[in-house]
Amino acid sequence: MDPPRSASEPTITACKRAGIVPVLITGDHPLTARAVADRLGIASSDEEVTTGDRIREGTAGDLTGVRVYARTTPEQKLDIVQAWRGAGHVVAMTGDGVDDGPALRQADIGVAMGRRGTEVARQAADLVLADDNPATIVSAVEEGRRVYANIRRFLLYGLAGGHCGDSGHAPRPFPGDAAAASARADPVDQPAHARPARRRSRRGTR
Repeated sequence: MDPPRSASEPTITACKRAGIVPVLITGDHPLTARAVADRLGIASSDEEVTTGDRIREGTAGDLTGVRVYARTTPEQKLDIVQAWRGAGHVVAMTGDGVDDGPALRQADIGVAMGRRGTEVARQAADLVLADDNPATIVSAVEEGRRVYANIRRFLLYGLAGGHCGDSGHAPRPFPGDAAAASARADPVDQPAHARPARRRSRRGTR
């Protein structure tokens, strides 16, 4: 396993603060996976590590009950993604290898590395990180939640009848103080953004 990037630990911290549950899925040895997960704050050293052998034997139990998966095959990575999606979660999967392709395609949001990622991973993903920097994911989540909050505020403002005037028409986008209100978006770690949006069905299959 490649050593964690220096930006990985603060990125994991920011994700957890934003209500995102980080998990580690790797083909490496369980002890390596446990050490990396503990270092990054994904899971503590005394938490359970599920292995590909246990998944294959059917003794792993609930796949969403652990945060670290080791010695996994491409098919098992796919099983893990499907288990989290089946539990109602919006799943983002990051990867750069050929064996990550099926899971990247199955996830709600597949994120591939642009520099070190394989062509298979890039083609299977929905999003490619040009800089391979995991912190970019946090920035994308923050911006996406700002947009979501702005749209929600504006819809609530419009439904409340703000500034319809005598014409009876709904307000145009961002009139007057609606624009000012929409421009004030809380950062990703504030309570308004602490809960991810609810999962919706994926549109079709790819």
